[in-house]
Amino acid sequence: APFVHKISVDDDPSRGNSNAPVTVVMFSDFQCPACSATHPVLQKVLSQYGDKIRFVVRDYPLIQAHKNAFKAAEAANAAFVQGKFFEYAEVLYNNQESLDVVNLKRFADELGLNKTQFNADLDSGKFAAEIRKDMADGDEYGLGSTPTIFINGIKVRVLSAQAFKREIERALGK
Repeated sequence: APFVHKISVDDDPSRGNSNAPVTVVMFSDFQCPACSATHPVLQKVLSQYGDKIRFVVRDYPLIQAHKNAFKAAEAANAAFVQGKFFEYAEVLYNNQESLDVVNLKRFADELGLNKTQFNADLDSGKFAAEIRKDMADGDEYGLGSTPTIFINGIKVRVLSAQAFKREIERALGK
């Protein structure tokens, strides 16, 4: 039997029913090409299950490899408090070569976020502790790379549509 982690979803961005029978948690780095490639595949699979799935995103910026990943995570958190996390995340994944502060602020403006609040939140570093907490939790769960996806606490070993479906079906007891 696979090892089941007790993955915290604390106050991280999520969509779907909080009482759904299946919780999918993705530890992600917005500058990671594998995350960008995996995200749409996972979203397509999740859309097939409707209210049976809760999807949660946790931050795990690979700061040694991606110089803008931590600031991008801060920006995504700033978008989250304005209710636009998932829209902003899509922009980040689609613009991985342009994640400097100037562009992070431009993306927020293009999405219609409150510019003054977004800039103040991003510049203040107010989300740094939350991101570091996600990173520490990820380390505790044995993460070594991104994306790392857990379905009801079980780490998905193969990042493919078929593997996601198989693990979701298993979690649903089918």
